[in-house]
Amino acid sequence: MLLNKSLYQSSAGGYACIVRLLLDKSADPDAQIGRFGTALQAASLYGRERVVQLLLERNASVNLHDGRFAAAIQLASANGHEKITQLLADRDADVDAQGGGFATALQSSAANGHGKIVQLLLHKGANINARGRGYGTALQAAAAQGHENIVRILLDRHPDLDAQDEKFATALQLASTKGHDRIVALLLHHGANVNAQNRRFPTALQLASLHGHGGIITLLINKKADINANGGGYATALQLASLHGHESIVNYLIHKGADLNARGGGHPTSLQAASANGHEKIVQLLVEGGADINAHCVWYTTALHVASTKGYKTIVQCLLDNNADVNAQSEWFATALQAASANGHEEIAQLLISKGADVNAQGGGIPTALQIASLHGHDKVVELLLKNDANVDAQDKRFAAALILASSEGHGSIVELLLDYGANIDAQGQGHATALHLASSKGHEKVVRTLLRRNADVLLRDTGCETALQRTSLYGHKKIVQRLLHKSADGNAQGGVRSKASQLA
Repeated sequence: MLLNKSLYQSSAGGYACIVRLLLDKSADPDAQIGRFGTALQAASLYGRERVVQLLLERNASVNLHDGRFAAAIQLASANGHEKITQLLADRDADVDAQGGGFATALQSSAANGHGKIVQLLLHKGANINARGRGYGTALQAAAAQGHENIVRILLDRHPDLDAQDEKFATALQLASTKGHDRIVALLLHHGANVNAQNRRFPTALQLASLHGHGGIITLLINKKADINANGGGYATALQLASLHGHESIVNYLIHKGADLNARGGGHPTSLQAASANGHEKIVQLLVEGGADINAHCVWYTTALHVASTKGYKTIVQCLLDNNADVNAQSEWFATALQAASANGHEEIAQLLISKGADVNAQGGGIPTALQIASLHGHDKVVELLLKNDANVDAQDKRFAAALILASSEGHGSIVELLLDYGANIDAQGQGHATALHLASSKGHEKVVRTLLRRNADVLLRDTGCETALQRTSLYGHKKIVQRLLHKSADGNAQGGVRSKASQLA
């Protein structure tokens, strides 16, 4: 055992004299000892040519491999050891071996750019279309890695140009993704399917558009690529280019007749995609090209909605100038004004209102613009909405009035604003809770002071029959308890699930 371990280590280190001595002492060259299997496998991996020769002279097995270990020829080929690969192949090593979860020798040498080894293996009869782990075929591997010389070598042997499966795209798709334009041109010249796709992978054109490879897009279009393909669950080339801000590609695709309103794969339209990511020039190109400015899709209501959500003022202005529907909404989404208000975009809210936005619109499970701006503490937006006749007391079964929402979150300046505009200080929302109930229980002392100064009713009860004093007592907000008691709240009030407030305080 010790001899075999020493043989493995010496072989890996390239100590030919020691290897010879150990072999003379009957060390087993086929013993599987270390991380890479046998002494021959270790020597092949590390390029120890003289050691490999010695081991082969002592009849070391060239084809040992299993689920753990790759064959010696796989290891030598992957690492560019040409002479060792030749030695092993001359000893009838299996050139198509797949051990240790590795690709074949041909696949790995193609992926790693070892052209001479690729030629050697092909001369020895390697299966040019073999598919192994990690690479797909040799052609796919070489195309993905940009090894043009190897692609040329393989193409001369007439490989399957369009090989693909659920794990790997075709060579053309891979080269298009990585931007290897010369390889793309080669593959197209040899007849690769320009529109190949499957459930997982989109076409080469979609991939090139996604990654912004304009030269490749031109090559593909000139070979009659389907400009509106939406394979692999992806959006079309135009949608992808619009989404990622590839302006020159968008312009080219528009001029080549791409469908401006395509909704491939359930994705937003090109205009919505560009609007969502702030690509102003692309939005302008699409609008000028005749894109449907009010198109809806699964993800967004309209381009105006998403631009308003994200705060892209210039895009909002462009869309409004081109007659975007300022009040568009759907079952799932609110209006653009609600979206802008929720995110505190005051200037956009002003733009929308100036174009006739309904300040009291409700939709998509969202409260009015005033309610949502009050909830999130956007005081400038709240003031703008109030000045434009927003209903200060609007509420429904799902959402309380703006005053209650602002009080609940402790937005004191907004509470003052709403009261100045006539908000009902004692309005009751869900569970009949008032602004005072919520501000008290959450410890917002400043808001409580404001509400008490404005004569909020301290004795109103919620559905649990509790007053604001009882609620705040439970949470230990002593200063608020004192203020409520000073305002003549009944400290001995009974009701609800809690006992006397005076005891809790």
